[in-house]
Amino acid sequence: MNSLRPVLPRTLLLWSSLTALLFLSACSTMEIATNVALSDPSRRLPATHSVMLLEKEPQRAFEYVGRLETRGSEETTDVELLESMRAKAAEIGAHAIIPDPTSKRVLVGEESLMGPTYFRMLRGRAIRYLTDAGN
Repeated sequence: MNSLRPVLPRTLLLWSSLTALLFLSACSTMEIATNVALSDPSRRLPATHSVMLLEKEPQRAFEYVGRLETRGSEETTDVELLESMRAKAAEIGAHAIIPDPTSKRVLVGEESLMGPTYFRMLRGRAIRYLTDAGN
């Protein structure tokens, strides 16, 4: 029994350290996710292979497919948010996305050991061209 005494405190210290590390990493990580509100949920479009990133509405005829909202952790970059939005837009059959000009930093809650929790959010619109001209 005496041979276990030196090992037990080290084992407890190791387990408590691992538990704290897992807890802190779970609190600080957030998966990037994009949600969509389809303009017409009864209409299912075939997925597209390529989705353009536009800064304004195009000159050619188009229709809105849906509104997109992408969220990530505070450390998520705009490029990561845009790529997630682009992937979701392809799933719903969009040819292009028109994101809002800037992402927002949103306060989730102030009750935590590490202080306030924030996430980043980017909204945009998914569109589909009405003709194949110019594509």
